Amino acid sequence: MRHKTAFKEEVGSHPFRSLFDLMLGLTFVLLAALAIQNGVRKGSAKEGGGETKRKAQELLLLHNLKVRREKGEEAKLFTSLLQTEKEDPCRLLEKRGVSGLTEGERRSLETHRDALWNELGDEVQDRLLAPVVRQKYGQDRLNFPSLSDEPSDKSRVAPILDQTLSLYRQGYHKIRVEGHTDNTPILGTNSHFRTNWELSAARAIWLTKAIEGRLNNEGIKTSGATGASLEAIGYGEKRPLASNATSAGQRQNRRIEIVFERR
Repeated sequence: MRHKTAFKEEVGSHPFRSLFDLMLGLTFVLLAALAIQNGVRKGSAKEGGGETKRKAQELLLLHNLKVRREKGEEAKLFTSLLQTEKEDPCRLLEKRGVSGLTEGERRSLETHRDALWNELGDEVQDRLLAPVVRQKYGQDRLNFPSLSDEPSDKSRVAPILDQTLSLYRQGYHKIRVEGHTDNTPILGTNSHFRTNWELSAARAIWLTKAIEGRLNNEGIKTSGATGASLEAIGYGEKRPLASNATSAGQRQNRRIEIVFERR
């Protein structure tokens, strides 16, 4: 025990002890700085790679639209910027990436991109829209009384008609209204409908007519080759969203869905 104590005291009083601590501390600082710098470099490389990929995808979409506009819809769709014309500035992006471009090449690329956006921006926005939009409205929202094909409060339908008009103006000209019910059978003679299929179809037809009236009031045709294409269909209990074994599931299944498609 005395030997260990003496060794500790000897080391502690050694003239190079303070220098040793200083060098050890500097070593740790340098190692930490290198680790941080390496992490920053990796993060920057990852971020730069994502930015390069995004710009490449954007320019490829723009170039494809430009070619299809010039050569028609039958023109080949390029899957790589390297398939574009050799003098096209966007080829540089895929060959060398953003980090590999000179300042002049970068400016040329941005000018090229801006020119394409000015020419094709509206078409790009149009193409990026989803081909199909599906909206679900529960019976509680539409407020159809039991065994009735008309809502008790028609004012609730107004927001649905507004949304339909908005989607039509975004290019969704094919509108299909689908009626759905739970699996509770229609019994007795108190209803005009003998089956859930008939009831769901009648509700879909009612809402389709309401949509038709709103579109017509806005000067939008609902017949012929132009304007809106309207369709009503009833599925009854054949396409449940949830199990009909519970009242909550049945309530979820009683609904109308409107499917908007682009022509």
